[in-house]
Amino acid sequence: MAMSDYENYAKQPRPVPVTIICILGFVSAGLALFILPDLLAHASRYPSWYLVFLVGSTAIGLGSMIAMWNMKKLGVFLYVMLTIVNQILIISAGRWSASALVPLAICGVALANVDRMD
Repeated sequence: MAMSDYENYAKQPRPVPVTIICILGFVSAGLALFILPDLLAHASRYPSWYLVFLVGSTAIGLGSMIAMWNMKKLGVFLYVMLTIVNQILIISAGRWSASALVPLAICGVALANVDRMD
């Protein structure tokens, strides 16, 4: 029994844009670990909830990258939800800038490839 064109399409290896997104996500998570000691040293500068949120969002972001690396739709949906929460947070804090468009672009690329994931 031959595979349909859709099954062949779905079984293709990880798309290059997803690979690039994941590698950048892994690097970002690693960099976040390096800045954590500095943040802890200056914790009084930040709201009490911020450090917990930063660690939690880094963990969720890393989890979503691992899932996307393994071609799981859950990774895309986790990343999209994290991005929405982060966008709401930075807008409400009055800290939105053009750099906040990067996660939105990543969401677009990931969503464009979600049909190729399990």
